Amino acid sequence: MDVCISWEEFIYKIFNKRDEFSFSVVHMPYIDSNIPSCIFYGTILSEIVRIARSLLLLDDRIPRLGALFKRMLTQGANRWKLIHQCKKKNMDKHCQMAQG
Repeated sequence: MDVCISWEEFIYKIFNKRDEFSFSVVHMPYIDSNIPSCIFYGTILSEIVRIARSLLLLDDRIPRLGALFKRMLTQGANRWKLIHQCKKKNMDKHCQMAQG
């Protein structure tokens, strides 16, 4: 994890050593793995949340999330199911904030 202070604010971001390997690493399951599709899409959502929580700046998040989406589409994810999952989670977050 990289942490620095800028204008009295902590700026933090993660370093994923797997990104530096010269070979391909399987980060996430494939859609045709022996798991239900809801688990497949749930792992994607969990990874999105992990990325969002570990990177403060939007400029750091966008490339990571773009790479995740590209990787998961390559691994068999349905584009519209991915979008629906993200929208659903975003709506859940806003509902929780309104209640809390």
